[in-house]
Amino acid sequence: FAEQHLAGALTEISEMERTVILSDPLTSSLIASHTKHDVLFTHYIQYELRSHKEIAERYCLTQLPLNSTLRKPEEEHVLVYGAAYDALYNPTEKERVRSQELLLVERTCSAMDKDPRTPLKAYGAQYILWDKKRNPQWTLSRLDRPLTLVAEGEGWSLWSL
Repeated sequence: FAEQHLAGALTEISEMERTVILSDPLTSSLIASHTKHDVLFTHYIQYELRSHKEIAERYCLTQLPLNSTLRKPEEEHVLVYGAAYDALYNPTEKERVRSQELLLVERTCSAMDKDPRTPLKAYGAQYILWDKKRNPQWTLSRLDRPLTLVAEGEGWSLWSL
């Protein structure tokens, strides 16, 4: 029940027309599984036919509201390459591939930090659902876009871009 505080948010967004919602990876998974809305990244994106670059971009969009020093992609079990690790049996090779994956994410996120407007527009993000309970360190001004508060409840807020 770690997401119980988001029940009101799910009710709120369920009443909206189908749209694209940006949130953190865990909240995005909740949105994808309980609503009709599209999200930019979940840990299941690896099963979609997308390039590694696009998956990294989508992941980095979920990290834009965080200061770069607070991001922890190395703690994500599933990041860009996902199930590809299952085919690697050599620990040295797994380590090499993971380093390559983390470098891709680091470079992609760094580029987005310099120009957050372009990827937000390119991926069609229309709303942001901020899980304030799980992500109190988010800073929405990092998105460099005017935002309008649509609704909020205990531990969450919904913003339109």
